[in-house]
Amino acid sequence: MADVAVTTAQRPTLVLRFADLGIALYGALRVVGEPSRTVTWVVEEPLLLAALRELDAALPEPGPEETALDAIARAVRHGAFAHPGGELVLAYRLGVLLMAPAAWQLLLDCASDPRAVLFVAPCARLARVPWGLLALPAVRP
Repeated sequence: MADVAVTTAQRPTLVLRFADLGIALYGALRVVGEPSRTVTWVVEEPLLLAALRELDAALPEPGPEETALDAIARAVRHGAFAHPGGELVLAYRLGVLLMAPAAWQLLLDCASDPRAVLFVAPCARLARVPWGLLALPAVRP
């Protein structure tokens, strides 16, 4: 039997893009070549700031009154990546704060065989987000 590999050309391609216009942050998820399968949403400022606070607490980047060593110690001892449970909580929180329910649904629709390819183009404020970590929220506020 010949091995049949699914090429990238046969797989749906999704593009997740964020645009920060200062007063609002816009998200868009689209299936390339299928304009009707596009989802757009606004990430309101309080949600964006909450996501950025989550990242600040989790990552070993020094805050305003921290040294580099303090930041590393904080992240390793108490940050979200200090233990698997904290990492999962961060994944759910970022998933609910940054992604709209319709975007999650489009991702789920494209997760079947063949699984889609996803390209992420974040804006500058979201460049630190570990996009591969985000988890589909079980509950939304």
